Amino acid sequence: MYLQLLEAIKRYRRHEKNNERYWESGPGGGEAASAEAVLAPHLAALYAQAMRFCGDRPAAEDLLQEVVVYALEHEKKVLSLDPVRPWLMRCLYHRFIDTTRLKKRESHRLMQVDSDECVSSAPNPEASYYHRQVMLALQALTAEQRATVTLFDIEGYSLQDIAEILEMPVGTVKSHIHRARKKLKLLLSLQPTAEIVRLQGQRAI
Repeated sequence: MYLQLLEAIKRYRRHEKNNERYWESGPGGGEAASAEAVLAPHLAALYAQAMRFCGDRPAAEDLLQEVVVYALEHEKKVLSLDPVRPWLMRCLYHRFIDTTRLKKRESHRLMQVDSDECVSSAPNPEASYYHRQVMLALQALTAEQRATVTLFDIEGYSLQDIAEILEMPVGTVKSHIHRARKKLKLLLSLQPTAEIVRLQGQRAI
């Protein structure tokens, strides 16, 4: 999937170049550091977070593609940021919220987890089962709870970083994490795995 996405990025870049709408830097021109090179190291993390948000492989892939296209359309910003991943995570979150609101207007059908994706991402059947339980439990959270607890307990962002990514006060971030952990503890009555232990609130806030 990542190779296909990178090929799509390259096609986009060639299209931009042919239409002379790509960024040139320096007094003599010349193409700047490529946006696809900047984005490539972050695709796996963005896709993993998109899966936690959506719980559905096609939806996660669509969400990731939307973020990549948006990032390419804002190439100057992408190339000016260091680090760029918090900004990409913010874009991912806002796209997810917009998509969720649209789906709620269109239908009240609950999102379902893609079990094939869960199985393929885990190393053995037992781990696959636990991973699927985590994905299902995450879908029971609100969008804000899902975002804060996964960014904090799985991705390892600080409270301040999450507040900046999600554009909400630190106190609100803490509240969402607390409520998410409380709900997850009720849902994840399983033998502990690394992922479940992190989600069950072993990291202090």
